[in-house]
Parts: sequence; structure tokens; C-alpha cells
Amino acid sequence: MTDSENSFSGERVSSVGYLSREYEYPKGEVSAECFDRLVKLVMVRLVQWFGYHSCDLDPCGSGQPQPKLYYQGQVIPDKCSTDILVPAENLVYVAPALILHYIRGHKYRPPSDFLEAAMGCAEPGSDEYINTINKVGVAFYQFPLRGRS
Repeated sequence: MTDSENSFSGERVSSVGYLSREYEYPKGEVSAECFDRLVKLVMVRLVQWFGYHSCDLDPCGSGQPQPKLYYQGQVIPDKCSTDILVPAENLVYVAPALILHYIRGHKYRPPSDFLEAAMGCAEPGSDEYINTINKVGVAFYQFPLRGRS
């Protein structure tokens, strides 16, 4: 799947990082600071799905056991059931938590505007972060997200 931008009832959502072996994807480096920020975003589990999305990129999709990827002593999973939300000025980016695996294991380089939004958004999980997402609006969730308070 390619990165795309969609409109839901006037709300703007841009999907990033839903990769498949059937499509080419951009490769490159992601700075350590940006990867750290994405890790923080993954740790805020606002959107959870039933079931898992697994990596099918080569060699992960081969069915053969693959070496584990680690970041700061923690395993980077090769499957996920959550998405991250990254608010920008006029839209919200949605990406699978699996984006960490794609970046480290497959050299995926997300779009620069997505990375800039991740670096520039409020502290993940904070009331300001939640309020920014709700302000931009994500109608397909059918409810406002709630912060810590």
C-alpha cells in the first residue's frame, strides 16, 4: 500500500507506513531523535484493533525465523495491533506501530512531512497532544479521544 491522504466528512487523515511486499517504498535514514519520538508515539496506545498486522516484507514474509530487532534493550515487534496518531496543522497522520520495525528492519523512510509532524507535535499522550488531534478532527473514530485528566 502506498502512503495516501483521505478526507472523511471534511476531516483530513493521511495514512503513512502501511507497507506491503507488493509495493515499493522509499528507503533512507531516520535520525535517532526522530526514531525516539516515534517510539514515544507508539507507546501511546489510542487506537487498538482486533487481530494483528504482520510484516510481510522480505525476508520477514518468507516464513523463516528472523533475528529479533532491539532498541534500548526492548524488542521491536514484527507485528502490531495498534496505530499511532501524529497531529499536524491541518491533518492527522495515522501509521501502524509496526513503523518502528519497518524503519529499523527494512530501512523504510517515511515522508518528511510526517517526520516533521512527529517531531513538532505536543508530548505524546499529553492533554495538548489529545486536544490537537481532536481539534483537527478524526470523524471516522466517531468519538473524541480522551487524555490523562
